[in-house]
Amino acid sequence: MRRWEGNVLRLRKLESKGASEEENKGMKRQKESLLLLPLSLALLLCFARTAQAATYYLAPAGPGVNDSPNDGSSGHPWLTPNHNLNCGDVIIAAPSSSYSGDHFTTGNWGNVACSPGDTANVAWLKCATFDACKITVSSDDNSFYIDKSYWGVQGWEVDGNNNGDCFAAQPSPVNPFTVHHVIFANNIANNCGVVAFGSSNLYQSTTASADYLVVVGNIAYNSASANVEFCGNSISFYEPILSDTNSGTHFLVAGNFTYDNVDNPACAYGSPTDGEGIILDTFNGSAGGITPYAGQTVIENNISIFNGSRGIWVLQDSAGSIYIKQNTTYGNNTDTHMSSFCGEIGANVVSGNVSISGNITATSGSHTGNGSPWYDYIMGGSDTSVQITSGIAYDGPGGGNYCNSIDGGSFSCNAATLTFLDPGFPNPMNPGAPNCGGKSSVPDCMAAVIAGYTPANPAAKGYGYQIPSTTPAFDPLFPKWLCNVTLPPGLVTMGCASSSPSACDVNKDGFTNVADVQGEVNQALGSAPCANDINQDGVCNVIDVQLVVNAALGGTCVAP
Repeated sequence: MRRWEGNVLRLRKLESKGASEEENKGMKRQKESLLLLPLSLALLLCFARTAQAATYYLAPAGPGVNDSPNDGSSGHPWLTPNHNLNCGDVIIAAPSSSYSGDHFTTGNWGNVACSPGDTANVAWLKCATFDACKITVSSDDNSFYIDKSYWGVQGWEVDGNNNGDCFAAQPSPVNPFTVHHVIFANNIANNCGVVAFGSSNLYQSTTASADYLVVVGNIAYNSASANVEFCGNSISFYEPILSDTNSGTHFLVAGNFTYDNVDNPACAYGSPTDGEGIILDTFNGSAGGITPYAGQTVIENNISIFNGSRGIWVLQDSAGSIYIKQNTTYGNNTDTHMSSFCGEIGANVVSGNVSISGNITATSGSHTGNGSPWYDYIMGGSDTSVQITSGIAYDGPGGGNYCNSIDGGSFSCNAATLTFLDPGFPNPMNPGAPNCGGKSSVPDCMAAVIAGYTPANPAAKGYGYQIPSTTPAFDPLFPKWLCNVTLPPGLVTMGCASSSPSACDVNKDGFTNVADVQGEVNQALGSAPCANDINQDGVCNVIDVQLVVNAALGGTCVAP
């Protein structure tokens, strides 16, 4: 029996219990009105059913595991994600340490049918249990090389075994086009030869690269240390290309833990250049003759520590808007082979808009291990479009190298915009190789790191990394399309709440759907207090219910 039918029966029971004639008349009118609702509710429930995702299953190579003729059911799982799906579909991967990276590299991803823009979503490849699906890369190749749009990967661990990239989104060399709307969430990357998480254009192609890439709630450890041809990084986006000209955030890096990523000393002919925790690389397209990238990028609420080079680095940007906010960086610039641009956060050759705010940058001394000055912020060849508006900066005991501008650069960095003090980290540890067995998520695995870098100094609270909230917040920088996506909980604060909440959002979760309809029905029947009088006529009744139904079906919430 549907819940609205049960509520109508409740009215009938009340009628039979000796209510006054006038009360019976009122309840009869309410009952008759509620009986008109099933059509709208049926439409709403039908809409909800059509939006439900299909679930498929995947397993490592073994008896009975095939892409064809298997149907992806639990009894006939697929070997690869090379199947045509719809946005919202989920492929559940069986826990195993026997997965091969060859089954997830280029050419092994299917097409995903999805609407574009703010209504986009992804099809998920999800491990059934966090950190229980593992790949060890066995050759100079990538593991996850996603060359199709609208895909997400969550819950996996890759040991790059000092070969290739671990998690990459970039065009196929066979059929190149710009890959977009890809999510890496709640994953672990170890020992990746070049990059832990990232994207790149296709061999300096002028037409094919990546856009709308989301890297949230991951661990990136010990990348770039083995490849002697290229200098690598941890989280890296190289020469992106717009897939559309829509406003809003296209690249999001949030809630990640990146540490101990240091270049091989032999890379770049013995002169390492990288090893950043997070880098936005050549967004002006100068290396490949690409149109400067004009999309918006947000780097927010990450912990970047003990990397070989800068904690966060913007290299060559001229057109897009970049926001670097609420990050915690500490003890970076550990590579003794590098002696220039030693800073926790920095930019070089930047004339696009870069807004830096709310971060905690801290060094353990005034100079790096090779004696180079060690700065909180370092800018080179960048103009005043780089703006630091707030933050905590600390340069170790007796230090004072808070900011430096070289090669003709100029930017704001003073006591009016930064607070120079020791944040008082309780335990600024280098956590070593991640061991997340038995944990529920990346934040759960990194709980000791989070505690160790939560400032004890009251003046520093509210700056740097903040534990994500489970309550949606209003965040104009949050990608709108991610509000359609079911992300693993606790990785980021979903910025989907409206600045002016809808009156029809009865349960105040940032959305108007069937749950709000049921809540309003309960209020109209008196089984819950009348807290949502939508039309402000003094009562909660069928009119209010219909207004919520209309909004849940995609209409406007008509309220005073």
